[in-house]
Amino acid sequence: MVYINELVPEDHLVRLIDMAIDFEFIRDEVDHLYCKINGRPAADPVRFFKILFLGYLGSSFG
Repeated sequence: MVYINELVPEDHLVRLIDMAIDFEFIRDEVDHLYCKINGRPAADPVRFFKILFLGYLGSSFG
């Protein structure tokens, strides 16, 4: 079995960013944009932002 912690080195940039920045503030910023009583549950906004951020970082260094 492979674990993500084994694939990403301890000193990798994404680990450093994760330790330095608490992305939970995004939930409060976008909360008013999501409907709580209608439709299916929305994608997690923090996870979505992190995916976009990683894509940006990947294109910047690649």
